[in-house]
Amino acid sequence: MITLEDKLSIHELVALYGHVIDERELHRTDELFTDDAVYDVCAAGGERHVGAAAIEALWRTTSRHPLAHHATNLIVSPRTGDTADYVFKGLGVGFRKRVGSLTYRGCCRRTPLGWRFQLMVVSVREPPPLAPSTS
Repeated sequence: MITLEDKLSIHELVALYGHVIDERELHRTDELFTDDAVYDVCAAGGERHVGAAAIEALWRTTSRHPLAHHATNLIVSPRTGDTADYVFKGLGVGFRKRVGSLTYRGCCRRTPLGWRFQLMVVSVREPPPLAPSTS
């Protein structure tokens, strides 16, 4: 069962994600992800990476990170006693002061050290197609 305290911990995990990236405290990636985590950024033009160490290595070699990550609209749904699904929106402020929107979906797991992301799938928010004309 996922408690209110668990949900709060997952909210803090999402917040920490943005702070770790924005402050470039990449040595803290293991505070965010499980050792076997899957970080899938294929839909955002990247690749799939497995494990906290691989995610840290990716972040250390990429220059595509926005200046600031802002997470919002987090929804946590219980899966099992030690796992929960999540979805949240992300706003990123780029170096040219442009703002982009992302959707993060996945699963997090309770570990002895706290909640960690087990799966994170990142997709870029695109405008929906225009409705066909009815005239």
